[in-house]
Amino acid sequence: MALHIIDEANRCLNCKKPMCQQGCPVHTPIPTVIQLFKENRLLEAGDMLFRNNPMSAVCSIVYNHEMQCAGHCIRGRKDMPAHFSSIENYISEMFLDRMEVTRPEKKDKKVAVIGCGPAGMTVAITLAQQGYPVTVFEWKGKIGGLLQYGIPEFRLPKSIRYHFPQRDTSATTPQSKKHQNLWHNLWHKNKRTPEILAISGVLVESGGLEPSTFRV
Repeated sequence: MALHIIDEANRCLNCKKPMCQQGCPVHTPIPTVIQLFKENRLLEAGDMLFRNNPMSAVCSIVYNHEMQCAGHCIRGRKDMPAHFSSIENYISEMFLDRMEVTRPEKKDKKVAVIGCGPAGMTVAITLAQQGYPVTVFEWKGKIGGLLQYGIPEFRLPKSIRYHFPQRDTSATTPQSKKHQNLWHNLWHKNKRTPEILAISGVLVESGGLEPSTFRV
């Protein structure tokens, strides 16, 4: 473990009213996670992060922390703020490698998630944790959406992106299928396959089909 991560954890003031948590878009329980980290209860800290935000390993790298958790840190008013992102990244990557996936009680309703970008992956994982059989439909060759095709390697290492496909073999994780015509088939009765008819709910998280570029 890098010493600077321990140093950052020790710099946390453990505020009674954690402004960092209020500044976080998903309200990560930052002081609690840091305390668990300092007590060497890493798996508990990782589980807390993952249940609050399955994309914590990604968010710890690509989010604008200066405007969110670090930007709201009380210590930052007179000194450098505590950088929770480095702690979050260490815990999240460790947890994705060591987590034990349990099988919840299976529900009788099936769900389809169209689009396997960050939003689609988050919803699919959350529903699977609650016991819903989830099938993710992705029209490109790999899951990830923006994480796979929009963020360059130097900004988001592929080693993090590959944590999620590796978990597809588990009985509790969403299935991923390539299907370019699913949306068309959903709305045409004569093209609805038995697989589609078995779906109780559909969530569309298609994102942007093509990236936009600056014409400079």
